[in-house]
Amino acid sequence: MRAATAILFVFFAGCVGELAGPASSGAPADLAVEAITDSSARLRWRDTSDDEDAFLVELRGPDDARWIEVATVEAGGVTHRLTGLASATEYRGQVLARSEMGVSPPSNVVVFVTAPAPRVDPPPPPGLELPSAPEGFVVADVTRTGAIATWTDTSDDEDRFSIEAWDGASGRWIEVAAPEADATRWVLDGLTPGTEHGMRVSAYNAAGQSDVSNEQWFTTLAEGPSCGDGTCAPGEGCGDCEADCGACPPTGGDWLHLTGGADFEVTDDFEGAAGSFWGHGAWTRRGPCESDPAAVGSALNFRFQPDPSGDAMSEQRFGFPRSVQVEMRYRIFVPPNYRHRDARGSDNNKGLFMFWSGPYTAANFACHAEHWRTPGGSQPSLHCYYAGRDYGHSYPGGRTFETEDGGWHDVRVFFELAEREGDFGRVIAYWDGAVILDNETAPASGGLDDWRRAIPHRGAVNFLDQGYLLGWSNSGYDELTVFCVDDFALRANATHR
Repeated sequence: MRAATAILFVFFAGCVGELAGPASSGAPADLAVEAITDSSARLRWRDTSDDEDAFLVELRGPDDARWIEVATVEAGGVTHRLTGLASATEYRGQVLARSEMGVSPPSNVVVFVTAPAPRVDPPPPPGLELPSAPEGFVVADVTRTGAIATWTDTSDDEDRFSIEAWDGASGRWIEVAAPEADATRWVLDGLTPGTEHGMRVSAYNAAGQSDVSNEQWFTTLAEGPSCGDGTCAPGEGCGDCEADCGACPPTGGDWLHLTGGADFEVTDDFEGAAGSFWGHGAWTRRGPCESDPAAVGSALNFRFQPDPSGDAMSEQRFGFPRSVQVEMRYRIFVPPNYRHRDARGSDNNKGLFMFWSGPYTAANFACHAEHWRTPGGSQPSLHCYYAGRDYGHSYPGGRTFETEDGGWHDVRVFFELAEREGDFGRVIAYWDGAVILDNETAPASGGLDDWRRAIPHRGAVNFLDQGYLLGWSNSGYDELTVFCVDDFALRANATHR
């Protein structure tokens, strides 16, 4: 009886084995590793079964003689972040599926090396404290692939700044730029279109990192045209997208401010010889526009010579009677090979025009319109100073010169100096009919909260009598870059009207 029972048991067990089918779930497939840091990495795999109750994550380090189970992931999961890893170390990982029927074969094996450990700074000099955190961090002028970041520098002992971006893949902040000490502005580029980005900034010195600034979250513009979406977005002009930005204002021979005539007026279409109005010219010449073969007639060519790493220069100076009101207009061709190079760090401004009085190196009063690098081209800035007081630059945003522009643009400028003591003057500039600079609305910058105060009454030297077009191009160009100016006109008044 005992023997018969044993035989029956063996036969029954064999039957069950035949009816049960596969003994375990299918093996996870396509295992990959991503978001590797100095102490962590994320595994991702494809679930090939529908009956697992968990996945088993196994890891093998350089000193391990066998696979070690380090985590259990619930059914349906396809990722797991490994933490607590040693830096600069090679690991092997694999994943198995577990079900009531057992454990599957392992997935493919991934091999990866963790990143080196972060640099440990030496102890700070005795008495040195951490720099204070930057304040007022702002990201503006967002385009499809870039933006402008600005902040207030609140310390005087930082060695550099650190701009960090949130990396969703790794779940941590990663440094993306290291502006030099005293910087308050940085061009962000290379961003992914149509994507939300998080940024913040901090300061560093030998004592370490400051507290971080406020965070700025923004979404870059999506790829493709945005005309017709009801928003006049960066990159859309009145002529490119009238549905959003409105029709272009007239850009012909009309005057915007000095409409009733003037004490002094000059016009030049550059078809003949230069008149006495024009002064010294550097790397300029009259003739057909070299960078626009389709242009008819002559223009004034500004020929910026190439330099692999240095600056370039081309300017045309002019003079006029002492005046308190000046309006200037002209057309400018931005060549198709234009590119705002950033070879000199923050020293990358390029001149558009300047007005002043007195000696050039010690002006009674002066105002520049300049361009600074921004994603996709250049943005304007206003720079005014007098009697040794320099207020730096105010950046209203927007973009004028486009990378590989290849088009003609209408430029208009109006200066009106202060009429009496305690009053302030006005400078306003237009690009293709849109205001690009206005000291009455200029953003605070250079220690000046109200940019109207940059143009005070200057007493006996309250006048303008000189100017120039274009000028220095700090950071230079990789190849010969030729701008053309045509249909120039200027009006000036000795007294206010």
